[in-house]
Amino acid sequence: KSVMFQKFVALILGFLLFLFFYRDVSPLSVVGLRMIWFTLGVTVVNAYFIRREIKKFLDLSLLLFPVLFIWSAIAVVFLLPGGALKLLGILITILLFIKIEANPTARYLGPFEEKVFFITAFGLFLGVWTLDYYFNFSWWLVILLFFGICFALLWSAFYQLGTTLYRKLLYCHFAALLLAQSSWALLFWSLHYFTMSVVFMGFFYLAWIIFRLQLEANINGKKVFFHVMLVTVLEATALTFARWLPPR
Repeated sequence: KSVMFQKFVALILGFLLFLFFYRDVSPLSVVGLRMIWFTLGVTVVNAYFIRREIKKFLDLSLLLFPVLFIWSAIAVVFLLPGGALKLLGILITILLFIKIEANPTARYLGPFEEKVFFITAFGLFLGVWTLDYYFNFSWWLVILLFFGICFALLWSAFYQLGTTLYRKLLYCHFAALLLAQSSWALLFWSLHYFTMSVVFMGFFYLAWIIFRLQLEANINGKKVFFHVMLVTVLEATALTFARWLPPR
């Protein structure tokens, strides 16, 4: 009964999110405020359903990923053009959201969960680079945003790994710091925000896979070389076909 009720609530939340994405034409400030309230509501609902899983403070980390997904979805959906493409994007987003809400204690280590994790990461990066493109943020704000987002993403992926808390916190902080520094370097590149997101996603993937392999004590030179070359090829391809913009 509890599982069925949880799935029913997930459907209701998904329907509310669909109405918000498909019907809301309010000013940006009103949209942001509504989504903050919606995020808080989802967090409270999830906290209720996972209350038996929360045995210590760090178990509250289970509440983190749905929040990240919601704000990633906002960035992606509001950047999609209108019509059938936007509706398709909304429907895919809602289905993923319902699946996440139906099992908020999922370990994001399986093939499907990893895909959702990287979709979420890309959406968040796209949102920040888009905002910077249109509003020309200060460099320190861009670095701060990327540090916070990358740390939250990495922690949501690493905190369930079977190693010490100190190592997980250290690796998440160090990786987030490296990625924040790379975002500062990208500010000197006059690229479209989508291309910037693709390039930064490559950096993030490389940091995620290397630090994860290290935490799992499963790292070696061949694996590092393979992933470095994979990211290098993808980055080179993205930059080859990128449209460079005039300096701001």
